[in-house]
Amino acid sequence: MFLVAVAILGAVLAGICAHRYQLHRDQLELNNWRERLAQHLMRLGSKLRSGSSLELSMREFSESTGRADWSSAAGLGLRWSQLGKRDKESELQTLGQLISVYEVRGGDLALWIDQLAQRCQQRSRAEAMARVSMAPVLSQARLIAVVMPIVILLVGVFEPEATLDLFRTQVGLLVLLGCLALNLVMWWFFLRLARQCV
Repeated sequence: MFLVAVAILGAVLAGICAHRYQLHRDQLELNNWRERLAQHLMRLGSKLRSGSSLELSMREFSESTGRADWSSAAGLGLRWSQLGKRDKESELQTLGQLISVYEVRGGDLALWIDQLAQRCQQRSRAEAMARVSMAPVLSQARLIAVVMPIVILLVGVFEPEATLDLFRTQVGLLVLLGCLALNLVMWWFFLRLARQCV
């Protein structure tokens, strides 16, 4: 019974760890993309300022930012402003709105794009500072998630008689499940606290 409980606990923890790792990788990719986006926006503003056409500049921008489908959609007749407004990233939605205003009223699109790039840089810096400040909270969340299972496992290995009651009796299993539930609630609370701040 003890080995079954350890195996189930290990499988649950492995699933949680794999899921968290994938979320972490996705978030890192998104953060890297956002940091590069500011550079791509600056390059786009420079090209427009040097006299390059909006069409040519946007084609290069869309390919450099991983939005190659924009180029093919623009070839089918969609406008760049429409493509930007439909994107899931707020910065690209803003770019679409800027292009839309430029198409209707004119103005200095290069200057607007430079200001958008500066906003992206400021946002990236602020998010990086928030991640650094929340690192201790995330470490505590990870520590909480790991400590109890390790303690039970160590006690089970070195003092098997002390843990047998936990796995043999209904009261012991209820205590174990209650501790595990409390552990998961505390882990979730710390993660939620960190996400609200970041």
